[in-house]
Amino acid sequence: MRLELLTADIPKLQPFLETVLQDGGKKLYAIDGVVTPIRNMNGLSGFEYKEDGLIGELKVGLILGGTGYVLKRILRNGGEEYQRYDYFNVQGDISFTSDKEALKAAIPDFHEMDLTCPILNHFYNFLSMEYKNAGEGKSNTQIVNSVEQLLKTAYNSKLIRVSIKERANDPAINNIYNKILAAEMDPVLTWEERQLVFKNYKVELKKIVDTKVRAHKLNKTRMKLALLRKDGGNFMARLIARPVNNAKGLLYRYTVGKVIWFFQTVKNNLGYSIALAVYGPFTYYFITMPMNPHAMQAVGRVRSAYLDIKNEIMLVLDTSDVAINDMRSKEAIAKAPTVTPAPATLPVTDTVSTTNAAPANNKDFIMANIIQPSSVTNGNAEPLLVSLGDGATQKAKPSFLNMLLTTDSDQVNKATWGERMSNFKQMQIAYEENIEFASRMGRLEQLETQYNFPMQIEATWEELERYNNMIFKLREENPNMSAKMKQYLFNEINRTQQLELYLWDRMGRFILDQIYVMLDQDKEQKRNDYYVGRSFVFMEEMTNILSWRYKDFKKPEGYDRIQKLAEFYSNGRKEHGTVLKNLRANSDLFKQKDVYDTKEFRAYMKRQWEILYLQNSKAEEASNMGLNMYIWSVRNTVWILQSIYSAKREELALLIKRDVSGQALTPAEMLTRSKANMLFETLLHNLTLEYVGIREEIMNRLGKDIESTQRMIVIDNLKEFLSDREKLDNLGVAQNQKTAGNTL
Repeated sequence: MRLELLTADIPKLQPFLETVLQDGGKKLYAIDGVVTPIRNMNGLSGFEYKEDGLIGELKVGLILGGTGYVLKRILRNGGEEYQRYDYFNVQGDISFTSDKEALKAAIPDFHEMDLTCPILNHFYNFLSMEYKNAGEGKSNTQIVNSVEQLLKTAYNSKLIRVSIKERANDPAINNIYNKILAAEMDPVLTWEERQLVFKNYKVELKKIVDTKVRAHKLNKTRMKLALLRKDGGNFMARLIARPVNNAKGLLYRYTVGKVIWFFQTVKNNLGYSIALAVYGPFTYYFITMPMNPHAMQAVGRVRSAYLDIKNEIMLVLDTSDVAINDMRSKEAIAKAPTVTPAPATLPVTDTVSTTNAAPANNKDFIMANIIQPSSVTNGNAEPLLVSLGDGATQKAKPSFLNMLLTTDSDQVNKATWGERMSNFKQMQIAYEENIEFASRMGRLEQLETQYNFPMQIEATWEELERYNNMIFKLREENPNMSAKMKQYLFNEINRTQQLELYLWDRMGRFILDQIYVMLDQDKEQKRNDYYVGRSFVFMEEMTNILSWRYKDFKKPEGYDRIQKLAEFYSNGRKEHGTVLKNLRANSDLFKQKDVYDTKEFRAYMKRQWEILYLQNSKAEEASNMGLNMYIWSVRNTVWILQSIYSAKREELALLIKRDVSGQALTPAEMLTRSKANMLFETLLHNLTLEYVGIREEIMNRLGKDIESTQRMIVIDNLKEFLSDREKLDNLGVAQNQKTAGNTL
């Protein structure tokens, strides 16, 4: 093997690829060993070489974001390994070289586009994905053009065999027809099931042909005629292979099947057809309201107008004087001249000299890092536009800190319950008109399942960690605490870590219960950013902490899938040093020109929402409802724990101060503790009430689950904390030998 294949510098990618596309470079580089194709491994495709103890890899991919190409080469000789990454721009010129991965590769589609060369197959799959994105206005046209030019060069080369040159005899096309014949002979599938399989294969075939025809600018009509002949031959082969079975299937479809379809269609639409025919246009608006958003909106507008007129008439009849005065006051306000207030002058409370902070030519840099008075809260209050419905608007000026309140708009403040409900109906009508049912349900799955539950677990875990860290810090700063306080803090650390075990277990169970929406078991989802994968990354972080804390700590069955996804999303994250820059780098939403553009956001999220809805529908409706009730109950518990620990953290310093100084708390500090008392009382009541409401079903009807037992441990944990807290205040009442006295 000539090692320059895996080690030499490559100034331009395209000429180099011409040496390996045909046979992996076996002839040109005198490779006597085994050459094995590698297809789409982490966004890279190429060849593996084995010869006389040497193992090499050569893989090519497209850089994520469409900025160019990546060439990865590995050479292993015994225990030594040489690895290098070459990155090329869109024109194929070398940009830089690294000994480790610097830029991520894009993951293309997974179709068998070219069976002769994995690299060509990779390029075709990338184009297939980008052609689809082009239909949504999101294609990276520069890299698409570059790949097309590369394939054109390969197509015109006499040294490289590009399979589409054989038109309908392309091995990838023959492979689809061979799969169809194999399915025809499958003894398990019925005739109707085989037709569904054939239909899926034809969709795959169309994608392959369309991609190659577009990439090579081939004549689509000639290709379709060639495939038509191929279809005819394939159909005859299938008919001959199972003549009796196919004859029965065709006869049924075009005789009995058509009759059954006709009567079924009539049956399903009979009532609707008669209603329209008998009642005419009027019933069109009222009977079809649930299925026709335009009709429903028309009815809603009529109802809203009726209610408005009715309210105005009642107002005039019942309180005519008040109504007249109200109208006059509005007229007076409308005609009053607008006075622009003078700019508010903020008092100067501090001055900072920056004379010697940096050279004069760094003035812009200095100004960029000076914190100016807040324009969000203290800027000149400008009137804001408030929607009143049906296109009507009103300007309202914020009264305090530039935050618009309900009381700042007279019409909003005086809206009746009936008006509010009518407006909510209009909003729902518009929502159903703008987004299909599947997308609406999928959006809820995305928010409630992929984002909110994991986010709540993470927020609560971090609150518990902050509380324990505060205990460690205060213990170190106050070594003269009483024995009672020391024991209280020791108990608190253990109680907190016990609750962290609960959070970890619930997070793992939640992810593993959602094998489609969370784990995406069948790789169906199209758009998942780092914030979807954050649940896996944080689950791995919690696991590492607990594995360090507890010897022989076991992971749940199936945890390896969580671990792989955590690694995938961690590697895919881009770090730019600040929160806002990281959001723009990792979030599709924040990459938008206008982050509040709902239409743009819905356009590229629509398919993802539909997929999430379909994935969630794979479980039976009763199963989903039970799982959702279970998750809501756990999430309620997690939220209450976060709220309790937030209050505990604020109170902790007061307890230690009182213990160390021996002095009573000030009135302000006593008020803080009084508020904490009320919060603890309310939260523990709500936590227990929610659990008792579904305890019977979770405990006795949900098999192979420990949540009911865990929940009682959580409640006992909080009750013990409150009991110990009362003893710190010397409020403990002796009931038995264990509770007597103040020693914990």
